[in-house]
Amino acid sequence: MKTNTGKDFWDNQFYRLGLWVEKKGYSIKCYTDADDRLDFETTTIHIDSRQHAENRFYTLLHECGHLLISNSYKQFQKDHPVYAASSDTRKSKGKAYQVSLVAEEIEAWKRGRRLAKRLKLHVNNKKFNKVMSDCVMTYIADAAVIVR
Repeated sequence: MKTNTGKDFWDNQFYRLGLWVEKKGYSIKCYTDADDRLDFETTTIHIDSRQHAENRFYTLLHECGHLLISNSYKQFQKDHPVYAASSDTRKSKGKAYQVSLVAEEIEAWKRGRRLAKRLKLHVNNKKFNKVMSDCVMTYIADAAVIVR
């Protein structure tokens, strides 16, 4: 597989992953300053268009990882029972909840990378790991402040 690193290459990767997203019944909205997230209610994945094309692709992989987790959420709930769709703000400030949240974020990155492999999409592991680490650290930093 050609591993060009230009914008067109990454846009094509994003497009191909987008076809998978559409088959799952979801849409993608890319716009300036979007909070990267998966909205289950509107079946929409939001991606910040200000990111470099390669980072947008990795972010979309991550959000697809959340979609894959939702498909097997009962098992995830067994592994992390405190995080199980809690709307209790007291629980969300607890250590167990925060650990579960970080665990889900890491799991979404792992599943996104495996999805890329299944779809035969190119991932630069060094850059993917950097994006993943930067993003996961924001959750860890937030958790450290919350559980003090």
